[in-house]
Amino acid sequence: MTPEATVVVPTHHHGELLLRSVGCALAQTVGDLEVLIVGDGATEETREAALQLERSDARVRFFDNPKGPRLGEVHRAAALEQAQGRLVFYLSDDDLWMPDHVERMTAALDAAHADFVHAPPVWVMPDGELLVWLVDLAQPWFRELALRESRIPLSSGAHTLAAYRRLPVGWNTTPEGQYVDFMMWRRFLEQRDMTFAVSRTHTVMHFPGSVREGISNAERADELDDWLPATRDLAARAAYLEQLAAHLHERANWLDSHAGELESWAQNRSQVVDLRNEQLSQAERERQRLEEVIRAMKSSRRWRAGERLRRLSRP
Repeated sequence: MTPEATVVVPTHHHGELLLRSVGCALAQTVGDLEVLIVGDGATEETREAALQLERSDARVRFFDNPKGPRLGEVHRAAALEQAQGRLVFYLSDDDLWMPDHVERMTAALDAAHADFVHAPPVWVMPDGELLVWLVDLAQPWFRELALRESRIPLSSGAHTLAAYRRLPVGWNTTPEGQYVDFMMWRRFLEQRDMTFAVSRTHTVMHFPGSVREGISNAERADELDDWLPATRDLAARAAYLEQLAAHLHERANWLDSHAGELESWAQNRSQVVDLRNEQLSQAERERQRLEEVIRAMKSSRRWRAGERLRRLSRP
C-alpha cells in the first residue's frame, strides 16, 4: 500500500537523539507514512540506533551510506528516488514534532492546493527560552525575504513529491558557507510555478546545534527528554503552549511598540518634508520676485547709461 507521507531523517552521529526524533515521527496521528533514515557515514552508535528503529517498525527504512560531501545531500536525493509518499516531510535527527504535525501540515497544504508548506518554527534555546521567527511563505514579501535569509529549519518544511520532481535540481552538494536547508528551499522559491502554504500551528521544536557546541550527545538527549512530554501529554503540551504564548505576547508588544515609534518617525518625517517643501516654495517665489526686479532695473534708462560707461571703461 502506498503511504500518504514520506519522512526523511538525515543522520550522522546523533544515535541517542535519533531514537527520540524518529519516535515522534512514528507517533504521528497520521500513521500512513514511511520513515527513511538517511545515513551519512553514520557512527556505530547511530547505525545501531537506526537498525533498532528499523527492526521495531516496518515503516522505517535505514539507508547506510558512506560519508558524503557536506551533509550528505546526495544521499537525500537518492533516498527520494525511492520515496513512495505523496508528501515529503523532513525531520532533523535532533528535533521533535508534536503528534499532529503531519496532519496539520497536510491539511494546510491541501486547503491551499499548494506545492510547499511549512510550520511556524520554534527555536528551543539551551536555557529553555523559546524563540519564534516570523515567516509566512504564502505572502510574497516573506518569499522575497526567504531568498536571502534562512528562517525555516529543515524540520519545518514539507512539499509534494511531484513538486520536488519538477525542480531542475533537487538535493545536491551545497556550497561551503551556505545552510543546506536554506539552499534547498530556495530551489522551490525560485520556480515561478510553485505555490506555498503555511500551517498556523506550532508543531515543530527545533534545537539548533549551532548554539549547542561543546554539549555532549548524552546531555542533548537529556534535554530532549525534558521536552518530550510536551509531545505526548496534554497537560505538558498546554504548559509548553502557555510558555510559547507568553513569548509571542512579548514579541507582539515589542512589534507594536516599534511600529508606533516607526509611525511617529514617519509622521515627523512627513512634517519635516512638508516644512522643507514650504521653505523651497518660499525661496522659489523670492527668486522669481528678484528676477522681476532685475529685469526692471536692466530696462531702466539709468541702467542702460551705466552699461555704456562700463563698456567705455574697459581696455
